[in-house]
Amino acid sequence: MLSASAAVALAAAGAFLAFGWAAPSMALQSMTDGSVTVCTPVHADGRVAIALPMVRNATNAEIVVTDAALVDPDAVRVVGFDLLPVAPPDVGYVGFPLDEVGLHPVFAPVTVAPGDEMVVAIALEPTSDAASRTEGVRLTYEVDGRLGTGSVDVMLAMETAPAGGVCGD
Repeated sequence: MLSASAAVALAAAGAFLAFGWAAPSMALQSMTDGSVTVCTPVHADGRVAIALPMVRNATNAEIVVTDAALVDPDAVRVVGFDLLPVAPPDVGYVGFPLDEVGLHPVFAPVTVAPGDEMVVAIALEPTSDAASRTEGVRLTYEVDGRLGTGSVDVMLAMETAPAGGVCGD
């Protein structure tokens, strides 16, 4: 069994598996390739929510996402997290205030049913007054509660500008 430390960055590889069961490190797959950067000013409360990249459960078992951490964060931290159904297919948002989104606390487990595709929603809070950045989100998960753990990097560069600011300043 693989542990979270044996993570496979599927986003970089662009891997998509279509069989019924996958090893824990390949069970939850990123559907993004890291080629997109989104940027938004933070809200007056100092936080912002972004939801664009998607993941897919490539198994016939439930996957429980147990943690969300940032990949190479610079002056930013996670303050909320959720996985949202892909309905309508073009779902996604950048810059929503947290009170309109209702994201779970970071460590609240989220279940992904077999074969489901979900949108990764992440709430960010800059840790300084300057612009912040992260290269993506690392999701840690359990497969069927007994098959071990794995992780996947969902690569989507995210940047914030200070409240009232403009991206790229």
